Amino acid sequence: MIAGQLVTLWHMRRHVPHRGGVGREAARAALADYRHLMLYQTPNNLMIQMREQVPNLAIGLLFGNTVLGYYAVSIKVLNMPINFIAQAVGKVFYQSLSELAWAKKSMASFIARNFDRAIALGVVPVLGLFAFGDVFAVLFFGGAYLMAGEILRLVVFRAFFTFVSVCMQSIDIVLAKQHYTLAATVSQTALGVLSIVLGAVGHSVMLAIALLVVSYIVIQLIYYQTLFATQGIRMRRHYAYMLLCLIGVLGAGWLLRAGVAAVVGHWWPAALAWFRIW
Repeated sequence: MIAGQLVTLWHMRRHVPHRGGVGREAARAALADYRHLMLYQTPNNLMIQMREQVPNLAIGLLFGNTVLGYYAVSIKVLNMPINFIAQAVGKVFYQSLSELAWAKKSMASFIARNFDRAIALGVVPVLGLFAFGDVFAVLFFGGAYLMAGEILRLVVFRAFFTFVSVCMQSIDIVLAKQHYTLAATVSQTALGVLSIVLGAVGHSVMLAIALLVVSYIVIQLIYYQTLFATQGIRMRRHYAYMLLCLIGVLGAGWLLRAGVAAVVGHWWPAALAWFRIW
């Protein structure tokens, strides 16, 4: 890949017609204007990869490759709504927000409105995966993957916050606050490793995953609070709405499980032995 890029650059250098160029003063001004992008965006991109991969290494080291496989399966399933829904929404959001920034218009109401919309949009996939994540895991991967489904039902709450963030992707770039994102990513990476270590001390992978999810959510809430405050957005109402949605997911999820258990138990009792419905 790198060799191909080098060849492409060499070919462009030889065959693309020269039409002036960027002067030193213009280049210096551009570097000054976009210094936040250079100083923070590349390290943040690297840290995002570390945030996703370091817990995998820690889980594999402390709990074994089997548990790591269950965790990896749950993450792949949870990434489906993020990849197919949230990224598409995030691209539209980034374009619209950039247009407001270039026009030097207020962005506060647009950001707040789309934050609430992202929360509402994320409720549907989160509810389905929380209610029946273990059922899906057994149906698609077999009975040996029941633990993967249980992990999925826990990690889905972290995925909810990731979904909201991806729906509002690149907001830190538009607001020139990439250092906020970098600080949050570093904190989540460090606390994620600490969570898994504490879970290993307690000899419980579910404790490790729970601490991992809680630490991620706490840092993410602080990040939203700090980032949105730069636009004068008060988060109390938005957090109340988010909490209401999550409580709704918990309540509706257990009701759906109970309803399905009652129906299946009546028509196909043997199937309940596959799952830990209650």
